[in-house]
Amino acid sequence: LLRAAQRMRVTTALCLAAAAATADGYGHHKQHKKEYKTPAAGPEQYSDTLLNVHVVPHTHDDVGWLKTVDQYFYGANNTIQHAAVQYILDSAIPELMKNPNRKFTYVEIAFFSRWYYEQSDEMQANVKKLVKNGQLSFVNGGWCMHDEAATHYIAMVDQTTLGHAFLKEELDFVPKVGWQIDPFGHSSTQASTLSWMAAFDALFFGRIDYQDRELRLENQECEGVWRASPSLGDDAQVFWGLTGSYGGNYGPPDGYNFDVNNNDPTPVMDDTWLHDYNVPDRVEGFVQASITQGNQTKGNHIMLTMGSDFQYEAAAEWYTNLDKLINYVNQDGRVNAFYSNPELYMQAKNTEDIDWSVKEDDFFPYSDCEHCYWTGYFTSRPALKRMERVMSGYLLAARQVEALAGVGAAAGVSPQPLFLLEAASAVAQHHDAVSGTSKQHVAFDYAQRLSEGYNQAAPEVFNVGIAKLAGLSSDTTLVNCPDLNISVCDATGGDSFSVVAYNPLAYARSEVLTIPVAADSVVVTDATGEAVAATVVPSNADADDALPYSLMFATGDISPLTAAPFTVAVVSAASEGAAQAPTAQTVSGSGTLEVTNGKVTLTFDKSSGRLSGMSYVDEEQDEDLSIELDQGYYYYTSFNSSVDLAEWDLSDCDPETGSDCPEGYPKATLQHHKATRLMNSVEHHSQVGPLHRDLGSSDDQNSGAYIFRPTTPDQTPISVGVPTLTVSESDLVTEVHQVWSSWVTQTFRLYAGQSYAEVEWTVGPVPIDDNMGKEVISKFSSSIASDGTLYTDSNGREFLERKLDYRPTWDLIQYEEVAGNYYPVNMGLYIKDENAQLSILNDRSQGGASLEEGSLELMLHRRLLHDDSRGVGEPINETSFITSYDNSDCTACREGTPLVVTGKQILQLHAPDKAMKHVRADAQRMFSPIEPVFGGATVAKTAAPVKRSSEALLPHNVKLLTFQAVSTDEVLIRLEHVFAIDEDATLSQPASVNVTALVNEMGFTTLGATELTLTGNQAKKSQHYLPWSTADKKEKATELNEKAAAKVLEENEGVITLDPMEIRTAIVKVARN
Repeated sequence: LLRAAQRMRVTTALCLAAAAATADGYGHHKQHKKEYKTPAAGPEQYSDTLLNVHVVPHTHDDVGWLKTVDQYFYGANNTIQHAAVQYILDSAIPELMKNPNRKFTYVEIAFFSRWYYEQSDEMQANVKKLVKNGQLSFVNGGWCMHDEAATHYIAMVDQTTLGHAFLKEELDFVPKVGWQIDPFGHSSTQASTLSWMAAFDALFFGRIDYQDRELRLENQECEGVWRASPSLGDDAQVFWGLTGSYGGNYGPPDGYNFDVNNNDPTPVMDDTWLHDYNVPDRVEGFVQASITQGNQTKGNHIMLTMGSDFQYEAAAEWYTNLDKLINYVNQDGRVNAFYSNPELYMQAKNTEDIDWSVKEDDFFPYSDCEHCYWTGYFTSRPALKRMERVMSGYLLAARQVEALAGVGAAAGVSPQPLFLLEAASAVAQHHDAVSGTSKQHVAFDYAQRLSEGYNQAAPEVFNVGIAKLAGLSSDTTLVNCPDLNISVCDATGGDSFSVVAYNPLAYARSEVLTIPVAADSVVVTDATGEAVAATVVPSNADADDALPYSLMFATGDISPLTAAPFTVAVVSAASEGAAQAPTAQTVSGSGTLEVTNGKVTLTFDKSSGRLSGMSYVDEEQDEDLSIELDQGYYYYTSFNSSVDLAEWDLSDCDPETGSDCPEGYPKATLQHHKATRLMNSVEHHSQVGPLHRDLGSSDDQNSGAYIFRPTTPDQTPISVGVPTLTVSESDLVTEVHQVWSSWVTQTFRLYAGQSYAEVEWTVGPVPIDDNMGKEVISKFSSSIASDGTLYTDSNGREFLERKLDYRPTWDLIQYEEVAGNYYPVNMGLYIKDENAQLSILNDRSQGGASLEEGSLELMLHRRLLHDDSRGVGEPINETSFITSYDNSDCTACREGTPLVVTGKQILQLHAPDKAMKHVRADAQRMFSPIEPVFGGATVAKTAAPVKRSSEALLPHNVKLLTFQAVSTDEVLIRLEHVFAIDEDATLSQPASVNVTALVNEMGFTTLGATELTLTGNQAKKSQHYLPWSTADKKEKATELNEKAAAKVLEENEGVITLDPMEIRTAIVKVARN
């Protein structure tokens, strides 16, 4: 080093002397502008002998997190985080125009579309040119980068479709690569449905469990092939790979962050006259980082993700340094570097002759250090999770009504009145939205957007469409009641009113509707004037404007995709047809209480007030089952670190010696706190876990928005003495109401003739007067011999087997026996043995587990007092108001009423070979409930209501996933086989549907149809998959693509055959009958 420095000084002196004659009049050195060679990726650029380094400039722009989506776009509220997406694009696009080899990759279309529509015609033309020549590319291409744990597949498909439609219509671009770099774990549905079915050939992501990642680093398995669906088979596979130099993130190699917001960058300083000339240093570091990464995967190509959260706001700083780096690295000659993008990288990997290892399970749960399982967000913000799910189901129904009734987009209305709800629902799928991991003011913003979308969709599409379908006069005004769950509805508080109920399923169904009313004696009549079975019970809602009673009435069979009208009138209790008054009694003493609906029987222990058994009898199906079944409410005490160093100044603290440090704290704790104080929120998001591992300080990890960490595995029972039991019985429904404490109540319901028990729970406000956070669960303990095995759904699609303290991919070292066994539950979970299967279906995304033999638990609510140091910077402590983030006296302090949450579960007991048909049917009913709207006492009819000739438009194993008007004469239709392979002897078989006949049955004449890929952005017949070879399968592209093309609708006279778990999409040209 000394000799090198001496040579450098000599060289510099010589250069100075030589340049003296060319100095200007002020003595300044003159130097010609350097020209840098910056090649772009392509076969002609690749080397057979050197490691090929794909330099991929990109930005990751959260659609809300610490700031709202609008604040992020415009750069507002920068006191929280400096970020302004509009300036990123304003800066990056011109930089691309300076050099035809430069590239930029973008993801979030919610931001890009907004920016694009604000541009001049000239700039839009420039953007199209950059896209066409491959400089500007898009990965994922959804409205956001959705979460993978707390999202339902229908909403995932919808938000991806919205983004893909913009890219196709405006830029003629079709994404080929999935890019899930920030979500906190990865689902099999993301790989099989949102990647393979979306015609992606690869899926890249940043975060996997640190134990899994470390093993993959050792074994060169940071990339591979993912076959995520047993039902879809071996063809349904994608190439997958890690980003962020395989470091568990998605940023550049250490030391190569050239962003303007990096407080300590090391630019490439290549003027040899400068004392800080550092080209050899910068090249050496880059080459070594590349070689290290190259040794951790197979093949001769690697990808460097050069960018991170909200970067490239001053894009020149990035591109200037990348130009220099690529130029000098290639002059060095040890590796071959060039500008690239993820799609070009994927294509390069595909050309390599490699047999890739195969992944068949998923990447849940995710942990970034020993006590740091990111399983809390499966439940965080349960009210927002429920609101998102309700709006997603409502959007599905509203699209049907719009198309069927010929309103909104089907009538050529522009802008389309459903777009506001579509966009709000799409934004809500973001991995910091429905996940519950945003700041509180951002969560409020997500909810407001959904509410505004609903409030536009209801009057402009759904309500007017329902009136047409029900044959009501054009001047009929129907209204919606979004607060039915808290017994609030102005339209139903009078002496009489009408209800029109819409069935969004493709099968006839009979349900019990619950409507708040003002009187305890009413009569309900159907369209023929006949009284229907009904009962009125006192309402338990405590909202100020809640109506005092709840009316429950049987709808009778409502045909598929039709609306059924009913009239409700206040009458005397003695009137003919009046709703039945239930009998009610409070139960106590000893012995047991049995309630039944003829199929399901629930047994309660009177002395304990708890459920003690469940049985199911169906003679027609030859089922007669009985199990012991206890249920109760408990909470885990959240780990709140005893380390309280917030008020200490650690700037002079030396953890090694303890000098100037607070006393009594371990060195690792002091080191950790000292280091994290220098981190911003983005660095917290990805660097705290590795820091914990390096320092051995993960014992200090708190439970928070992301992370679930109980203080101990112990579950504290929630009960004040024996729960109070009150039984209410009528011919329509039997209820058992339990009061567990002042903040936990529950009602079991058995509806006449139904094969399940409904469980309605209310939790909150969760008390924190003991200064301890709490994570509330509902736990079922049964006599089923489950053998440590649980089954959970993947985003509402296929179920995955989960074994206690086990991972299929590696030998797990379990540090958290509770949190490390929690999994995301979007639709349901179950356990089984040879004789019985106990299933629970839920109404929103939650965390679930089976920690003991025969047990099932779901986390319902979380109220925490500490942050978990993963970037959000505040605890999950939801109240009705917060103070301003600019309030210096009390920043973002919680005020008002703490969150109270209500939800429902469906509890099923069946023989294992018959259970899944009930699971799949009732899951559809939960996602797509009957949607009621309300009118005056009388509604005039001018036409006969729409009727269907069949009680089932589709086979019972096929779901109408989408029926959407995309113009006045085109509808987008998706059909889904809802059963997985081997779930049911009959219903898991392939099913055929005549699409032409189906559309005609809905009131149209079919003029033509073209099958599309899942998101509707390309014809299925012309789609071409890349083949990926594995040790057990050598793929040939021609065979793979010919097989797919032969199945398309156009080649089979409008008939499609769906295999288990398959979704088929088509655009149908129609004329309205």
